[in-house]
Amino acid sequence: MSSTMSRAVVVGPGGGFDKVAPGERPVPAPGPGEITVRLRASSLNYHDYAVVSGAWGPSEPRVPLSDGAGEVEALGAGVTAFAVGDSVVSTFFPTWLDGVPQVEGFATVPGDGVDGYARDRVTAPATAFTRAPRGWDHAEAATLTTAGLTAWRALHADAGLKAGDVVLVQGSGGVSIFALQFAKMAGATVIATSSSEPKLERLRALGADHVINYRADPAWGRARGAGPAGTASTTSSMSAAQRRWSSRWRRCGSPATYRSSASCPASPGRCRWCPPSCGRSACRASSSAAVASRSR
Repeated sequence: MSSTMSRAVVVGPGGGFDKVAPGERPVPAPGPGEITVRLRASSLNYHDYAVVSGAWGPSEPRVPLSDGAGEVEALGAGVTAFAVGDSVVSTFFPTWLDGVPQVEGFATVPGDGVDGYARDRVTAPATAFTRAPRGWDHAEAATLTTAGLTAWRALHADAGLKAGDVVLVQGSGGVSIFALQFAKMAGATVIATSSSEPKLERLRALGADHVINYRADPAWGRARGAGPAGTASTTSSMSAAQRRWSSRWRRCGSPATYRSSASCPASPGRCRWCPPSCGRSACRASSSAAVASRSR
């Protein structure tokens, strides 16, 4: 297959909705270890909004969207994991293949440090994709990369969730919706929060055992005994990498206190999820949590 061009959405340096424009990206024939994928669907996460809006704007023109799903069109030499026609979905950290995380930051993340999937077709290393679940359409599969795996890792890899645990899910975003369902499948009790009564009803219909309107009850964390001491794990719009540092945040009290935790003495001048090596005083994790909290 000769090199062609793909339609794409491109965000200009610094981000901002006024810097979003149609563009093109080359689609070369796949080389050794590469595949070409016809993209059919992407999911939207807060991470994508932050990049496009300029909150975490790119330093150079960037194709946004971290999650993409489609089918394999062509294979490069040596690729044995896929066949032409296979349904695939992208991976968030394409260079993290096994073992403990070797990646900090977003330099290798599609739609952030490298071009993402707001385009028709892409040629990439085969490790940038994995097989989509059987029976899932492309739109369904595209929801797994960011939200689904963040929730799964938070509950099972990090928290060691087991039957009888109590799980707090904050808001009704993708991570929380996945976490609610995963936790119920594992036999846990789920407490869900939102500021919207219709959303609370939907969360209850999805299996939440208890629902709380945090706007109607600002002190719900103390009043309901739903702080960290009473929960096995907490989920929100945090990534797995951010959650590794969540012990800093838990010192601040209730999981609902995103905004008040900004001045937490446990980590002055740095966000709650940064490793000690982080030099940013207003890094992405902090702004993500704060804005996510305000938007729910």
